[in-house]
Amino acid sequence: MANVEDMDVPRCSRRLTLALLSVALLAVTACSPGALGPEDATPTATSEPSPTVTEEPEDRSFSMSVMGDWLPHDSVVADAADGSGGYDFARFTDSLRGLWEQDELVYCNQEVTSAGELPISYFPQFNAPPELADGMHEAGCNVIGLGNNHTFDHGQPGIDGTLEVWDGLGPELIAGANRSPEEQLEVASTDVNGISVSFVNFVGMSNMGSNDYALDYLTDHDLRSTLMEEASQADVTIVAVHWGDEYSHRVNGMQREYAEILVEEGADVIIGTHPHVVQPVEWLPKEDGTEALVFYSLGNFLSTQMAVPRIIGLLGQFDVTVDADGLVTIDNARSVPTYMHFDLSVADYVNENWVNRTNLQVYPLWDTQEPLSRSAWRNDVTVESLYASFEEWAGEEIPIVRSEEEAESYRP
Repeated sequence: MANVEDMDVPRCSRRLTLALLSVALLAVTACSPGALGPEDATPTATSEPSPTVTEEPEDRSFSMSVMGDWLPHDSVVADAADGSGGYDFARFTDSLRGLWEQDELVYCNQEVTSAGELPISYFPQFNAPPELADGMHEAGCNVIGLGNNHTFDHGQPGIDGTLEVWDGLGPELIAGANRSPEEQLEVASTDVNGISVSFVNFVGMSNMGSNDYALDYLTDHDLRSTLMEEASQADVTIVAVHWGDEYSHRVNGMQREYAEILVEEGADVIIGTHPHVVQPVEWLPKEDGTEALVFYSLGNFLSTQMAVPRIIGLLGQFDVTVDADGLVTIDNARSVPTYMHFDLSVADYVNENWVNRTNLQVYPLWDTQEPLSRSAWRNDVTVESLYASFEEWAGEEIPIVRSEEEAESYRP
């Protein structure tokens, strides 16, 4: 039907037609229910949309503890025997386990393999009973470093058997030893309180060499870069490194060089092992203006090595916070000196009757007055002198905890 305005009619007829149409339209409208009624005189109130509330992203955080070498010599394994054919390694931590029980992540360096199908062996080619892993797990270790100079002591079977044991224990993170080329390229990661955390473990050396995939060598530029690129996609990147000179408190040039490289590649925390003695703790600047925390060497945790510096370890503790912008900060970093005790008479020490090392226990240094009286060096050191030595070895960049009360003050 043609539009009225398009019809060829006189202007007056067009006006009339439009007028008639207007009247008709008004009539239809008037017949509509409620049309032009009194209630329509008041405009209907319209509800305004509620404002959208945008919640500000909150900071997320977790607490972590890191400890040094679990190195089971023959006397460690002998003292762990439970009398029924098994072994209990967790009890060696009874005196200080409470220091990290509240922490979400606890790093431990398993310095040896623990393959159950291989015979137990000691220096120079170690293989501990599988109960070593059980004991570490029971003690709270859930970030497991397997990469060290003894990892390949029994070749690939030692690695495969060790990982099989840990597969059944389900740690949060484990790295440093691989069963295949494919596994070597997998970066361990987990979620902690809404924070993604990655973990890699490099080695600087291996006593027995290795195949192409068993270990992740620090100096393998392509492999390290590939793993670090993947690891740095997480909110927080933890790196363990087996490096440095044995029995030296001095950080060598290679350690410093690669610490800087690893921080450039995304490391937020670097955990060093291998020297068997404590080395300095330092902060290294990151490109985003924050700082990475570097423990160059934590020393021994569980062992029966004989020299006094080797019975002192560093339990590092800190809080990790990730803010709304993804910046990572390390807070409340501190060092807890540990003392590795075993009963040994002065005569047995002088005559090298090492088999008589018994009654093993790891203590916080502030709680060692009585155990020291049963040690071979009871006449050579005091708690105070050991604290003085620890301060010299670890440095002063983070506080040294000297009492249980001080340790508790860091807890929420």
